Amino acid sequence: MNKKPVLCHVVSETHWDRAWYLPFERFRARLVDMMDHLMQMLRRADFKYFVFDGQMVPFEDYLEIKPAEKKRLAGFVQKGKLIVGPFYILPDEYLISGEAHIRNLLIGHKLASEFGPVQKVGYLPDPFGHISQIPQILNGFGIESFFFMRGMGDHPDKMGLEFWWDSPNKTGRVLACHQACTYSNALMMGIPYREQELYPIDYDEALAHAERAADNLLKFGGAAILLFNNGTDHFFAQETIPQVIAYVNKHSKRLQLVHSTFAHFVKDILEARKDSLISMSGELHGGQYQWLLSGVLSTRVYLKQMNYLAQSTLERRAEPVSVFAWLLGADYPSDLFLYAWKTLLKNHPHDDICGCSVDAVHRDMVNRFEHVMQVSDDILKKSHDFILSAVKFKDEDAGSPILAINTRPHVRSGEVSVSMVIPHERYKGVDLEVADFRGNICPAIIERTATFTEPKFWGEQEMERIKVSFLAKDLPSAGYRAYYVREKTAAKITSFLKSSARAIENEFVKISINRNGTLNIEDKATGQNLPNAHYFEDCADAGDEYDFSDIKNDKILDTLKLKADVHTEILGGYKAVAHVSLKWQLPVSLTDDRTRRVSEMRAAPIEYDVILTSGNRVIEFRTKIQNNVKDHRLRVVFPTRIQTKTISVESKFDVINRPLVPPKTKTKWMQPPMNTHHQENFASLSDGKKGATFFTKGLCEYEAEPRQAGAAYHLTLLRCVGWLSRGDMNTRYANAGPTMETPEAQCRGEHVFEYALMLHRGNWEKAEVQTVAYNYATPVDACVFYHQVRDWKGAARLPEEASFIQIQPEGLILTGMKKCEERESVILRLYNPKGAPAEGALDFAVDVSQAWLNRLDETRLSPLPISAGHLIKFTCPSKGIITIEAVF
Repeated sequence: MNKKPVLCHVVSETHWDRAWYLPFERFRARLVDMMDHLMQMLRRADFKYFVFDGQMVPFEDYLEIKPAEKKRLAGFVQKGKLIVGPFYILPDEYLISGEAHIRNLLIGHKLASEFGPVQKVGYLPDPFGHISQIPQILNGFGIESFFFMRGMGDHPDKMGLEFWWDSPNKTGRVLACHQACTYSNALMMGIPYREQELYPIDYDEALAHAERAADNLLKFGGAAILLFNNGTDHFFAQETIPQVIAYVNKHSKRLQLVHSTFAHFVKDILEARKDSLISMSGELHGGQYQWLLSGVLSTRVYLKQMNYLAQSTLERRAEPVSVFAWLLGADYPSDLFLYAWKTLLKNHPHDDICGCSVDAVHRDMVNRFEHVMQVSDDILKKSHDFILSAVKFKDEDAGSPILAINTRPHVRSGEVSVSMVIPHERYKGVDLEVADFRGNICPAIIERTATFTEPKFWGEQEMERIKVSFLAKDLPSAGYRAYYVREKTAAKITSFLKSSARAIENEFVKISINRNGTLNIEDKATGQNLPNAHYFEDCADAGDEYDFSDIKNDKILDTLKLKADVHTEILGGYKAVAHVSLKWQLPVSLTDDRTRRVSEMRAAPIEYDVILTSGNRVIEFRTKIQNNVKDHRLRVVFPTRIQTKTISVESKFDVINRPLVPPKTKTKWMQPPMNTHHQENFASLSDGKKGATFFTKGLCEYEAEPRQAGAAYHLTLLRCVGWLSRGDMNTRYANAGPTMETPEAQCRGEHVFEYALMLHRGNWEKAEVQTVAYNYATPVDACVFYHQVRDWKGAARLPEEASFIQIQPEGLILTGMKKCEERESVILRLYNPKGAPAEGALDFAVDVSQAWLNRLDETRLSPLPISAGHLIKFTCPSKGIITIEAVF
């Protein structure tokens, strides 16, 4: 009886990095040639399929140069020969927000559908690890399979290369197809040096290549159904692949090759193995078969900070405020939002946001981030103006109005900061204060900066520009409140803040500053003490843009023996600040042979502010560092005295418990586990009775170090290197890319970092730190009239305080608020990070005619009950991501 042949799906494809070791325009020139060549191949009857990497942005890039080719491309898609979608770009999964993942798929589907059928395959071959919620995210777009190369750690023996990958709550599931032998295992079969335009095909070598590729895959076990990836980075379609398939099928005694697609491969695997597949869940962040390259979490930190700012401004401020304005009758700027999201997403491929490209690539990124901010700021300005025009403010005698807007869906307090103009003659020579519309005085800082003459059609008016910051307490959920700048009254403000020469204090926390600049932190409620917290350490980094690498016999430098200059002050009656400065010196660079640090030292001054706000348990830090040296990693350290073996860390739509010490691997990994990991908005240490949670703004890499006295939290501020890739590192045995100099990755110059700490009872769930984290990450918005255009007697109809939306319980995290893509309705996205389901309520200020539970792609699933005309009830599963649509 003849043995059944090994079925090999040959998928012609390319993996297109938009920018990497060449800048975007250089790769686009190659893309144009590649696409022109591809369309010649697709005209051939024998060339059945080509899969374009799962992303749509290359089509936009090509059509900007050759717009007339769209119809021809669409024809190939509609015939099923050119496979497109489902993503807009292929992202790094850890360094972008959860909401960005969803918008990437929304936009990818939108663009792909303009050409024809959308590939319903989660093709993510090259990201540096995979987040735990990819199954739930993909399922939300009707995608039930996932292809990946990196991230596999230890696994059961002989499980094969396919398995069920479940979301953390088991509601999402995809067939995971592991490309353990890379996404290039059948590249240019039979072509010497992979140069098909220079060398003739060698069919016997093609046969040998196919046999080797099959042997490499069969050793993993599983079904005799194999995936041959016939392509790699920036490669053209192999012209002779139909002939290669025919030759191998004729001459191989065991292989049967078919020209195929990823979707066809999935179909055959499920038919053969569906009932025998094992299941796994959790993030895929191991390096058993491929390098994980996790040093990218801290490469070019300035890019991560810019991404944080642009991303959070777009999704946490501009979109919610535009929804508020739309509910009041304004137009929703869908086209501008689409442009802003596309521009932002173009910075999210792994070679871009990870910072592992040549310098020119990252200079382009800075421009894109700035463009996103400019568009978001303009959208905010227009939405602010519309809301301002709808509020019925008091007359001029009450003062100059400020509208504070809270975009979080629960009551919160926060600092409001705004620049505004007031009539100079009216307030000349008098002190000013801020009061809410009820007349309650707010602690405030008011800086009078300049006077100027403003032309008006009825004459000139002298105006004064001022900067106002104040504490707005208990702002309405997803709403606003009116405040007024006015002449100061005799009213006094009670403050619980204290400061002395080397200490600051509020109702909850007392901080004293030691001689060396470290902090002794006392939490009054829990009695928890953190002595000698917040010092800096620096070590050599002989790595590259992909990975940190230590050097032999390196001496870790720290600030523990320095003398700090300290002064404290209370500002505006609502925040106590300790200003600390350290004069530090660090080695200038590595030696030429990269084996040690040079003896020459250079100044690396550090200044940081410790900030306590009235009524707030959070300790905020703002640290400024002048980086004048190279080849090093600089971190801030918090010894916590908390005895624990794990740390709870927010990821995308999930909170993950990670061990402080990586577990020993069963086998030798290609890249052993690292001690540094990714965090989103917070990381939390707890022994069950007390906890310490750390919040960051765009700082993505931490290490939780076990110490005898308790765990120490290390936050990476800078990782400075000068090479795209090196082959002489201790932490990786070979190059991960071309050896090219990248001097701007040394991150010379001034840097400012923001992070925070909260001490609390219990663990992160009991302390509801997720709500605190998102409040810290989302500033209170403020808007003002430009005095000359204020309409005192217009059509204003709204009260001076209102809430548009309220969500209960507060522990649910709102990640997105936007107008529906296809319908006249509002979309809200929430996730439940906790270990138990949540019974939720969504309360609108206006009547709701319909409410729907949707998929992530906004497809309606089932109606939701509405009470009292405006209250939507729902259940959010543990670790669940839900999308609610409200129709008015």
